[in-house]
Amino acid sequence: MKRLGLIVSLLVVVNVFLRGQNFDSLMVKKHLDCEDISYNSALIFERYYNENKLDSAHSILKYWQDKCGLSEPVQRAKILLAIRENNFNDSLLAQKAMNMIFNYQNRMNVYKSGNNNLYDNAEKYYYGYVPIGKEYDTFTGKAFSELRANYSEDRVENLLCQFYTDASDTIYTKLQTQVFKNTRLSKEYYDIVNYYSNSLTSYINFVSGIWIPTGKLSIIGVHPEIGIIFGGKYKKFAYDIDLGVRILNSPNRYLAKRPETGVYEYTNKFFGAYIGFVLLRDIFVDRYNEIKLLAGVAFDGFDALDKDNDLKLESVSAVSYNFNFGLSYKRFITDGFFLEFRAKYNIVDYTLNKKIDLTGNAISLQIITGIIDPTNRRILKRLKYKYGK
Repeated sequence: MKRLGLIVSLLVVVNVFLRGQNFDSLMVKKHLDCEDISYNSALIFERYYNENKLDSAHSILKYWQDKCGLSEPVQRAKILLAIRENNFNDSLLAQKAMNMIFNYQNRMNVYKSGNNNLYDNAEKYYYGYVPIGKEYDTFTGKAFSELRANYSEDRVENLLCQFYTDASDTIYTKLQTQVFKNTRLSKEYYDIVNYYSNSLTSYINFVSGIWIPTGKLSIIGVHPEIGIIFGGKYKKFAYDIDLGVRILNSPNRYLAKRPETGVYEYTNKFFGAYIGFVLLRDIFVDRYNEIKLLAGVAFDGFDALDKDNDLKLESVSAVSYNFNFGLSYKRFITDGFFLEFRAKYNIVDYTLNKKIDLTGNAISLQIITGIIDPTNRRILKRLKYKYGK
């Protein structure tokens, strides 16, 4: 019995040992991930390209893309190979080809900044699992540089060779020219530009200025005005809601009528207010300047007589419509802050409610400071977009 127990114990130990050995054999099998595949495929592609084994270069690119998808390094290699074989066409570009352009430029910006830890820490997937600024980037830059001389400057091949040589944003300027306007890259470029230049942008403006009455109305004098504008711009049009007040008493006495007595009284009181809507339309736009035509409508008025509690007389205000038109000039100081100058001619009639008998219109000269979301302007600046085209 003791011998039988010993034999059983030995069999158990041997079984456990053998199971452990089987697990160990499984553990040595290597799982290839995209980091390994991309790194090695890039080096193999470089070797085949330099050895002029272009069929093999195509095969490794297909394997690379099948395993890990169409990354920027794969797209770059496909373009390089097509240009070398003189069979490049737009169909070789990814569906969103400009995204690949941005990706490569971001890659080179990281390399030039020396901040390569961005790749090591978090951005491996975005950069196609190919290390930034290493063998593959050096190889493709040199290869594109050598091919560029084979194509004239009006060819897309030349444009791409220049870009992949120095990652210059010159490509954005050239895509705006007539030479490349029918290319896929140019069409995608303008799709992006149109999205950011025509999307709705909201803003808040703060207004200061002077209000200058004309005709008989000029007796009540020039008055400072302050206000606020809430607005938004979409494509070539801006839409404003204006709220403001005009302050300081009149420098001259004028007559206003009490409705309870029908008697006119002399007064120099003045406190004006208005609320209105203004539509503005671009007539000239560049990177820093905008000139607009404007037209608006508002409810307008001012207080002329104070309330008299002793005589039980209510306060008196003159009210009017306000149809206005004019010109606006806006200057961007930064991407998110601007100064604007507006000149408006206001058509008013404060005699409508028969409280005063002073006819005339008014001129408004305004200085406006504004704050907007700078995101769209910064993107358009990076794209070297020539405003107003």
